[in-house]
Amino acid sequence: MILVWTLAATLGFAFLLQCRGWTLLWASLGGVVGWGVYLLMTPLVGPWIAYAVGAAAVTAWAEILSRLSGKPPVSYLLPGLIPMVPGKYIFNAMDLMVRQHFTDAATAGWEAFIVAVALVVGVTSISVLLRRP
Repeated sequence: MILVWTLAATLGFAFLLQCRGWTLLWASLGGVVGWGVYLLMTPLVGPWIAYAVGAAAVTAWAEILSRLSGKPPVSYLLPGLIPMVPGKYIFNAMDLMVRQHFTDAATAGWEAFIVAVALVVGVTSISVLLRRP
């Protein structure tokens, strides 16, 4: 059921990012692919590496669809990464700062930073490997 909600959320962001036609559908499915890979990998390797592998899956999805459709990879990449944005950690960090629990806020902020770095590693590693000459 979570993948259905992932599809709905990604569809909304793809529409917001002005994806139209088939691009809207394929970009939304990229979010499902990334989140599905994250969910499958988390028990095996932990959440941080699972974020990187999920981002790599979305990037590979975007690069393949880009080559098939002739559209830029970012049309598929940005909506696909939306489900993995570390909003939970950022919200927790802000909430803890407002409550003046600064040590816990720093921990939550650090977790958000680690997720962001994992996403960057996943995206750049596949982008470099699949770069056209």
